[in-house]
Amino acid sequence: MPDAGAGADRVAVSTARIQELISLAEQRMASEVMRYQQERVRLLKARAARLGPLEAQIERTEQAAQVLVEVEKDDPSRYERVGDERQPESYVRSRRLVAADRHRAEVSERYFEEKRRLGEMRQQVAVVELGLRSLDEVAKMRVRRAFEYGNRRIYGYWAAFVRHHPDSAEVNHLCVPVGPSLRAWADSDEEGHHEKAENPALDAPSRAADPPHWRESDRVHAVQD
Repeated sequence: MPDAGAGADRVAVSTARIQELISLAEQRMASEVMRYQQERVRLLKARAARLGPLEAQIERTEQAAQVLVEVEKDDPSRYERVGDERQPESYVRSRRLVAADRHRAEVSERYFEEKRRLGEMRQQVAVVELGLRSLDEVAKMRVRRAFEYGNRRIYGYWAAFVRHHPDSAEVNHLCVPVGPSLRAWADSDEEGHHEKAENPALDAPSRAADPPHWRESDRVHAVQD
């Protein structure tokens, strides 16, 4: 592959076929951008659909926890029955303790069931959050792949063009083909910026980054057909 950076006097040139290959490569990159945007919208909708029920489940779990705290403070005397005064004191005390333990077990079971549901719902949101966080890098990889494939096709064509040119040595020394523009976002190795979630339902995972702002890099055009 010719080194586009070698030789300050090398001129970037194009032909009709190179422009066709550039167009195909940029269409392919644009298709990957659209794919990214559609997938991001889908994941954001999935996330939003889970946040409402998760908030409600947090509230139910907190209420169940509060009830459990109150039950732990229970005085067994609140489980008195009509006629207890006619029963032996030891029997009444034992019956009340059993009733208190039974009630405490029921409340505890209800709390742990709410807590289990909350864990499941948090996990569902976490899966969507993970998909959102990884989406940028996946899209970058796909765009880079389309860019590199387009460059390979252009340089394959260019090698054949130079080989059959009557002044092949001079053309190879002085010229380099133009190529597709790699979007600045796809060319960045930096991780996307994620805002901290304000919603306690998320247990503070990151929100997905905003859609990348695509910027075309500059490209020299010296068309020689």
